[in-house]
This record gives sequence, structure tokens and C-alpha cells, in this order.
Amino acid sequence: ATIQEQVKKLADEVNATAIVPSDLLDEVTSLVEWPVALRATFEERYLAVPQEALITTMQDNQKYFCLINSEGK
Repeated sequence: ATIQEQVKKLADEVNATAIVPSDLLDEVTSLVEWPVALRATFEERYLAVPQEALITTMQDNQKYFCLINSEGK
């Protein structure tokens, strides 16, 4: 499966929506020979940080695809 399909499957498993910008997808798939998507969590207290700052940091610095739940978090 492609990395995009893997990310969607992981999001679907927790009833979330994946944010998969095409430029980040291109970068991530070019970083390693066999990219594999994994789902992880972080402490809920970090949700006090503005969502835009979290997403920007995850995408730009850590190369993560973000999942958004039904509440938009």
C-alpha cells in the first residue's frame, strides 16, 4: 500500500481524518526507501497549544501527517 493509503487506513481505524498535504507526502516518500505509516499520540495537555502551531510544527519540523478527530482536534 502507498503511504497515503496507510495513513488513511490508520485514520479510519480511529474515526479521524488525515491531513496529507501533497508537498509533505512527496517529501516523506522520498526520505526513505520503504516508508511505513505509524499512528502515535501525545499528551492531551499539548492541545492547549493553538492547533495551527501544532500542525505546522508536526508537518514542517517532524514530517508528521496529522489526524483530526470528529471534534476538529
